[in-house]
Amino acid sequence: MHGTQSFNKDIDAVRAGKLSWYELMQRPNLVLKRPNPIIDSGGYRAIFVFDLAERLYKLPGLKQRVLGNDDNESQYFDRSKEFPLIRDGRIDVFVTYITNPLVEGLLFFDLPEEIDQSNPSMQNWYATVSYTNPRGQTFRGTYAAYAVTTSVAAASPSQAEAFVRLLLSEKGMTMFERAGFNRFKELRIAGDESAVPQSIRAVVKASVCPGATGR
Repeated sequence: MHGTQSFNKDIDAVRAGKLSWYELMQRPNLVLKRPNPIIDSGGYRAIFVFDLAERLYKLPGLKQRVLGNDDNESQYFDRSKEFPLIRDGRIDVFVTYITNPLVEGLLFFDLPEEIDQSNPSMQNWYATVSYTNPRGQTFRGTYAAYAVTTSVAAASPSQAEAFVRLLLSEKGMTMFERAGFNRFKELRIAGDESAVPQSIRAVVKASVCPGATGR
């Protein structure tokens, strides 16, 4: 969770254990932004943060107090238009993946694993929350993980495969970690395994620990 200049002292207090992060989120006049959950998975994961926190800390109504309705358009963040507002302090808090503030050099604080959706072993807990968008599509909580594939229409299939192998290599995982991703010990092939290039299948099956999940 990223915060800006207006509440830097409060974020320091959260880091020092002198203030709970959810108390900070309920401060009067705090301007909070989050991705649009209709078009961005980060948007409904932001909703899950407060839904899970409400359950974990036994604080009924926390999500409503902080976010209003799930589809509260006044909180939606448009990166192309509003990113400068984070830097000059007109937006106080932006709920996002840790990779964004790390890349941009912005102040942030972590949330517990029970809330940040980063731990595969907590999948059953994450699945206790869900979001249904105005189109009637429902998304249940899961741990945050990224997928990668090559295109069947790639102009250079061999180079596409080489890029994926790089991502799954020790060098690639080190690059991911620097950007804020977590490692885990298991890689999975989803869908039709026979459609995955043999060179990539071999890497997945031979891997011991490479893999990355977003936080």
